[in-house]
Amino acid sequence: MKCQIQLVQIAILVTLGYFLHSASGQACLFYPLGENRRFERVEENIAVGSEVFRVQVYPRHEFKLEPVDNSLSDINYFRVDGLDNTTVSIKVARSLEDLVDRRDPQTVLKFKLTCKGGIGTDEAFLPVTVYIQDINDHAPEFQNTPYYLEVDELTPVGLTVFRGLHAIDKDKPNTPNSDVTYSIVGGNENNSFALSDPIEGILVVNKPLDYDYGSREFKLLIQASDHGSPESKKVYKTHVLEAAAITGARIRVKLSLDPPIHAYDQDVGVNAPLRYSIIQGNEKGLFEMHDQMADLYLVKEVDREALKSPILTLHIQATQTDNSLRTATAKVDVQVLDVNDNVPEFEYEMYNITVMENLPPGFTVVQVSAFDEDSGDNAEFRYELEDESGAFSIDPAGGSISVKDPSKLDRETKDVIRMRLLWKFTCWMPTDNNPQFVPSSVYVFSATEVDEPYSIVGQVIALDPDLDVNGVVRYRRQNDSLTIREKPARYSFFVQASDLARIESERRSSVAVVNVNIKDINNNAPEFIGAPYEAFIGESLPPGALVYQLQAKDPDSDTVLEFSIVAGNDEGNFIVNSKTGQVLTAAVMDYEKKQSYDLLVQVSDGINTAVSPMTVNVVDINDQQPVFTHSYYNFSIVEEMQENVTVGSILALDGDSGRNAIVRYKILGDNAKEAFEIDEAGNILSRRRLDREKEAMIDFLVVAFDAGTPQLSGTATVGVRVEDINDSPPYFDSDTYVVSVPEEETPPYTVHKMHAKDDDTGENAVLKYLIVGGNEEKMFTIDEDNGVVTTADKLNFERQSEYVLHVAARNVKPFQGPQASALAIPFVKLDVNDELVVFDRQSYQFRIPENLPRSERIGYLNATNLHRSQKDQSIIYWIGDGNSQERFWINPRSGELVLTETVDRDPPNNQQVFQLRIFARDQLSSNTFNTSVPVVIVIDDVNDNTPTFDEERYALELPENLPLGTTLPPFFRAKDIDAGPNGKIDRYYTNGSDDVFLVNNATGAITLVSNLDYEANDQHEFTVFAVDGGRPARIGSANVVIKVQNINEFAPDFVGLPYDFRAEENAARGTKIGHVKAYDGDGDKIKYSLSGGDTSFFMIDEDTGVVYVKKDLDARTRFSFIARATDDGVPQNNSIGVQVNVWVRERNDHPPVFTKLSYHGSVTEKQVTDKPVVKVTAVDRDLQNNTVTYSIKSGNEQGIFELHPASGEIFVLPSEAYRVDYDQTKSYSLLIEAKDSHTTSVWIGYGDY
Repeated sequence: MKCQIQLVQIAILVTLGYFLHSASGQACLFYPLGENRRFERVEENIAVGSEVFRVQVYPRHEFKLEPVDNSLSDINYFRVDGLDNTTVSIKVARSLEDLVDRRDPQTVLKFKLTCKGGIGTDEAFLPVTVYIQDINDHAPEFQNTPYYLEVDELTPVGLTVFRGLHAIDKDKPNTPNSDVTYSIVGGNENNSFALSDPIEGILVVNKPLDYDYGSREFKLLIQASDHGSPESKKVYKTHVLEAAAITGARIRVKLSLDPPIHAYDQDVGVNAPLRYSIIQGNEKGLFEMHDQMADLYLVKEVDREALKSPILTLHIQATQTDNSLRTATAKVDVQVLDVNDNVPEFEYEMYNITVMENLPPGFTVVQVSAFDEDSGDNAEFRYELEDESGAFSIDPAGGSISVKDPSKLDRETKDVIRMRLLWKFTCWMPTDNNPQFVPSSVYVFSATEVDEPYSIVGQVIALDPDLDVNGVVRYRRQNDSLTIREKPARYSFFVQASDLARIESERRSSVAVVNVNIKDINNNAPEFIGAPYEAFIGESLPPGALVYQLQAKDPDSDTVLEFSIVAGNDEGNFIVNSKTGQVLTAAVMDYEKKQSYDLLVQVSDGINTAVSPMTVNVVDINDQQPVFTHSYYNFSIVEEMQENVTVGSILALDGDSGRNAIVRYKILGDNAKEAFEIDEAGNILSRRRLDREKEAMIDFLVVAFDAGTPQLSGTATVGVRVEDINDSPPYFDSDTYVVSVPEEETPPYTVHKMHAKDDDTGENAVLKYLIVGGNEEKMFTIDEDNGVVTTADKLNFERQSEYVLHVAARNVKPFQGPQASALAIPFVKLDVNDELVVFDRQSYQFRIPENLPRSERIGYLNATNLHRSQKDQSIIYWIGDGNSQERFWINPRSGELVLTETVDRDPPNNQQVFQLRIFARDQLSSNTFNTSVPVVIVIDDVNDNTPTFDEERYALELPENLPLGTTLPPFFRAKDIDAGPNGKIDRYYTNGSDDVFLVNNATGAITLVSNLDYEANDQHEFTVFAVDGGRPARIGSANVVIKVQNINEFAPDFVGLPYDFRAEENAARGTKIGHVKAYDGDGDKIKYSLSGGDTSFFMIDEDTGVVYVKKDLDARTRFSFIARATDDGVPQNNSIGVQVNVWVRERNDHPPVFTKLSYHGSVTEKQVTDKPVVKVTAVDRDLQNNTVTYSIKSGNEQGIFELHPASGEIFVLPSEAYRVDYDQTKSYSLLIEAKDSHTTSVWIGYGDY
């Protein structure tokens, strides 16, 4: 039976606690302030003295518990303990257990805490409500036990045989803790009995009974369980003696309903599938309903006499499959018609009457009564009396027996008169044919919704072949309608055809179903549901995206609605499915072009139309990246300006809106960020003073990014030119120049060309040369523009062999720098050619790339005799030290250094630096010494080596339960034998990692980003790449194989439960009795074992789970043990156990044996007694087949004795006691049989008294 729920509305009166404060003293207050009532919940078994709650209340001068709502006794259950000056504890003073378990439970206790502070202050109150929660501390208790009953073996299946089960639970009434359900837990051989109603405890016959070949006695174990947590149970044994059996089986009969049960969806165009179910009225499980077709079936035989009402009312429900909250309900009444399946039964099987002689005729001696459980005509009967003496008669209607012939009442002639009571039915001329509707019992007529009242829509005809009035048919419409709608498209009702048999109870009838289809006229316009419409759709969605689901309804039936867009869609951005009403995009929306569309949608039923406005709002998506107004910005700033000077402004625009259009800027590059900063408006500011001589041009990238999600960005290049000021003085390469000049050269003879440098540019770098000292005789002049020093007169060595000139270089523009002077004044020494040559550098360093081809130039060396002009000197060069392998050659005239053999910087050659010493000498000089200079040749690295991993293939194993985000310890390493950026691993990446692993581009560390699952994929293989920092880069690779280690996630799970095996009592060792089987979700191998219980009697194959007998089973009828399945998973094993029951079938190898060879008893003649004459007892040593039944085989031909088949007690039948006559028979010898076929004799003697 389904649980019935009743809702009741409860009004709760809440008493507010007022906290009063008086100015004359400090008032007592409850804390926290504002808590004006307190609710607590406790369990009924809370111990006395336990704390319910604590409350802070102070200052307390007086504090007490007081009743509220006339609940004076409630305060007796609590007491107050003061913990300190600020806190009190409310504790339990009396047990609460009896409050909720009684018939009228009390689950709420109310009181108030009252506190008073200083003198003159008012009291403060805190109302408290304590809810007492019932716990399941009582088990159900059976009432009126023991239960014994007899059942006839012909009792039909499904018939109720016992309604007396009754158990009570002393927990709180009408709660799960006290609601009792019954179940059969033992003794129900072959499931012969069942509880048709587990709540009412109604015992019914479940399978046919057989007295001769089946069990004759059942000892049923009935369990009463409550619904509490934890569940409480009580088991009681019920004895059922089989007396007979009835046939019957589960049936499945489809009930014909025309029109059939049908529900429909009122939404036009949205025909959602429905599911049908019975939600109420089918507590006995008599009916089943097809969840899709709505067919109703009778699945159990119905006993009308067992029903409280012949009308069974079902409540059915139709539910939308796509929305379980959308339902419709209907009521179906099923009338159970009575059949004459019960015979009348007399109140008593025997009536024993004592009458006086000479009673007058008509004197009533006894009133007999019989009852027929059928109803109506089937329950009508008459009484008859079979009296051979003719002394009595019976009232055929009332059943009173009276004296008919007093003369027959003569004790001397006959002291006992035996009569037989009968009942019989009176049959009239049969009307054995029902009226038959033609051509069938279902009629379909048509009418239109505008037909006039009383218009004829059709005719029904029924024929009855009976004679006379039994064949006259009359028609009547039954008021109940099968289908009722507010405006139905079909009316369905019953028409009953009945004959006019003279006996009204004998009249027969038939029922036809009349369906009148109402043809609808399309005279109503459809209506939109939920109009007007407003929809929102994100921009950039592809065509076909759903914008809105239009819905409409039409009061007319059988109309097909079509949807369309009639206005506002000139650009064709939207389409509508004419059948379903789905509005879809036909193009990609762009918020930046248009933010909303105003459409006019229409629905039509083919004749009538309805329109509704629809606004489609386009939601901005961050799909526009910021775009700079220029790809390159060129600004300038004067060097040495103070910081925070605005260099220029840039601008990036974002076509999105809102946050998606907010643009921020960022400068990339450490050097640029150190020199400049940029604000939110795009203004670039200097952060320090700039020196043009060190950084004349600064180029950097600026990123503009928006605030959308995902964040988009754009870049532009900014170039800042640092403008020059005259802050750098001119300078010469050397402080002293030595020049050799031949004598007697005709002036102007070029002596030397002076060259000064100025790091400034433009006019700031324009220089003028002048001789400022050493030229007192005006022997030399200098060109102020190019610095060429020439002779003004012929020089004579004998007159003066050496001149020292001071030459200055001066800026033309005013100097702005920090130096005090803008002059450079070197010395020019003029001498004869007797000096060594001088290299233009003190040392040389050249850089060449490795793998440079042979004969390629490395560089030039330059040596000069400073005392001679170019034509007066002849310089030769040669390599001295460091060229043992002859990889280099120098041109002896030009000083060009050339590579003769290729070099390799990388290991194993490691040719990184060569150190040479180059010599030079002026062949025209009188000085024969040589000049040398060190030359260092540095070999620059070329990215000619690919990164290599230390292994070509890496393999490792990971557990499948490795947490997400785990970064694996480094297990691979790549190296590049190149140098610098070429030899540095710039980044790593992978290919084919199935989105399970993520590699850190910088470190190569691999992180788990998706769960591993051994069952789905036990191995992941991918390639990891290492990229060096060269330009172009070189890439090396290695394979990585990660095997997934199976972690024991799943415990084994037994299948085929429960395990109830059968074994013979004499089963030999090794006999197979059953097979347990478990499945492991990890695929692990499973081992089986036995534990607990009766494992000493059985053994199990650890691999297959087959259970075998280990030793004899003749000791008991039932064995129980635990079969355990254990997997071999890692890191630990999982196991599960299941109970296995083994039922031993005993051989009936012991016949019953009487305790005596003969039994003796005695009776008094002609004496009626209920005491047994003698009792026989037989014992059967079988454990199971030990029920002994007794019967009289011989010696009781006169039928004087009766033997109780179960107890073995022998009685004299009261009706036959008069035949026990000592004078005729002094003893009886009975042969008693105790099944199984063991017999013994009984001798009964009696005496004459």
